[in-house]
Amino acid sequence: MLSVLTLEKMPLRSCLTGLGREAFSTGGMNIQFSDLTTRAPNLIWGDMQAQIAGCHYAEKPVMELLNKYGIGTINEIIKEMYDYSERVTRLAIEKIPDGTWTAEEQMDSNGIDLDTPVKVKVAITIKGSDITVDLTGSDPEQRGPLNGLWVTSLSSVRTTVKALTSPELPLNEGFNRPIKLIAPKGSIFNANSGVPCFLCGNVSGAIGQLISKALRNVLPEKIPASSGADVIGQGFNGLDPRTGKYWGTLTPCLVGQGADYISDGDSYLLGATQNIPTEILESTYPLLVEKSELIQDSGGAGKYMGGPGSRLQLRLLAPASYYAFIEKGKSPHWGVDGGKPGLRNYALIQSKEKGEFEVLKTSGVPLAENDRVIVTAGGGGGYGDPLERPVETVRTNVIKGYISVEFARREYGVVIDPQSFEVDNAATQKLRGDMSRQKGSS
Repeated sequence: MLSVLTLEKMPLRSCLTGLGREAFSTGGMNIQFSDLTTRAPNLIWGDMQAQIAGCHYAEKPVMELLNKYGIGTINEIIKEMYDYSERVTRLAIEKIPDGTWTAEEQMDSNGIDLDTPVKVKVAITIKGSDITVDLTGSDPEQRGPLNGLWVTSLSSVRTTVKALTSPELPLNEGFNRPIKLIAPKGSIFNANSGVPCFLCGNVSGAIGQLISKALRNVLPEKIPASSGADVIGQGFNGLDPRTGKYWGTLTPCLVGQGADYISDGDSYLLGATQNIPTEILESTYPLLVEKSELIQDSGGAGKYMGGPGSRLQLRLLAPASYYAFIEKGKSPHWGVDGGKPGLRNYALIQSKEKGEFEVLKTSGVPLAENDRVIVTAGGGGGYGDPLERPVETVRTNVIKGYISVEFARREYGVVIDPQSFEVDNAATQKLRGDMSRQKGSS
């Protein structure tokens, strides 16, 4: 990719040569790409087009406002918007008891030292209407690409606090004023210049989980159980024999969300993020989607069940390299208030030459035609005691295939006939009583 320095010194037209598109002009700037800038020019061309289109879309209404009201009035309105947002955020923070709350987790690895977990830690201090998020005590910056930048860490902290204080209001800078971040230079959350940071998104995502874990007992009505982490990052690259051109794709597999104090967690079928349609994958890349499904028994048990995870099974129709940056393959998708963890994340490679083996993070595994990758995106954690889940709800979950008859018995104490799906009420009452007594004595 072009460096920022290169972009600053070159006319924008000369930066976008060789996209397989004619050069174009926007706002007096000439747009091109060089074949040397990227291995996937068509993908980058689309990204650049989207950014430029966004600027054009915003320009017209902004200019209309300025022409109608004048810069002075607009500035006053912006100032009042910021001040109002700050007041709303401070009122919400003041409702949280003063004090300091801590949490600690482990990320699976830095991508190179695959057997060494990475510690992440947070201390959150509430004082009046101010909140300080201190990431001191987390591991130092890593030699692998699992490193965060100050800006990504700050963005994650602000986003999480916004979600906990005023999620229904549009975001602006005023919401950020009560928030202070401490992330020591040279730590995994504030890496030095030159340190690999490709997985900064995974690191910033861990901050939201840390803050939620630290405050889950203080804000039980706002904090859900752990999700199955982020979208599972994995994909392929290689030469397409049909076209002779380089191809590459990020092929996500979507996790289940954590349950909260009043509802089950969402699966990807109901969540905000969606996977890439099978038709698009198969028509665009040399891939065959053999299976795309929700995973039975993957959501953590609880009074409210964690959202089921998903599984994606892909077969290569041409040789390619497989890469992955999968988190929470080792660390649990924790539950809350007695809820159980959800199924973990991982990818399983089935290769004729290399055999069958598991992958969490890899920069590239060469695979042959007809080799398979089976990606498992785990489920969310459960919320509350599983024995408090209504028997009829458990039965419905079995009928829909979300959980198995054995899972219903083992985790929920509900005995269901595998043929008729009828509940054995006497056996269920006895089993739940035994499980409750056993839980009380442990």
